[in-house]
Amino acid sequence: MRWDAVLLGAALFGALAWQARRDHLRALAWRARLFDDCGALLERPAWRMDQTGWPALEGAYDGRPATLALILDDAGVRKLPALWLATTVAAPLLVGAAFDAIAREQGTEFFSPARELPVRLALPPEWPFHVSLRADRSALLPDSLVMAGARFFAAPEAKEIVVSPRGVRLVWLVGEGRRAEYLVLRRARFEFARVDHKVVAAQLAAASLLARSLEAAIDDAGRRVA
Repeated sequence: MRWDAVLLGAALFGALAWQARRDHLRALAWRARLFDDCGALLERPAWRMDQTGWPALEGAYDGRPATLALILDDAGVRKLPALWLATTVAAPLLVGAAFDAIAREQGTEFFSPARELPVRLALPPEWPFHVSLRADRSALLPDSLVMAGARFFAAPEAKEIVVSPRGVRLVWLVGEGRRAEYLVLRRARFEFARVDHKVVAAQLAAASLLARSLEAAIDDAGRRVA
């Protein structure tokens, strides 16, 4: 047995393992800081890491519970990894169905409830044709959702609007992975150190405005008032 070859192989393996661990710790530290500039946008902000190792920021916005979450999407074939910002505002909404509108649907959007909604609806004429619209039952789209969708989907970064009786969620592209690093190493690495707080602020404002326009009145006993 060539002990020199064995020792060399062990040294190389150790070096690779050390480098992999170093890169992993750096990636975790980068993820943990992504929302550092956004805490002031929410009342009583609280940070947490989700089960996939990406940060989420919870708190209140305009008096309603709000959550900011980051979703890494590297499931698509022949496309760069995408990092999505999911902005959720919880509120009791006066809508007759759960609606999902998604742009440029690929069928790999694991974060979307679109495939669980059986009814496909006609697009409003104000919306671009690359949007797919579904609901859990046949229902008319609220006027405020029609107007909000026309504004939202006018931007190339817009991905999804979800509206249900429990609240609103907007999904927006905050970045794509670096091409060279992903093609060679299959690693999702991004150019920015923080999520742009101006983008987050705009998404929070848009989600809150839509929720407010659809919100039900609640009486003192906590019951919905039609």
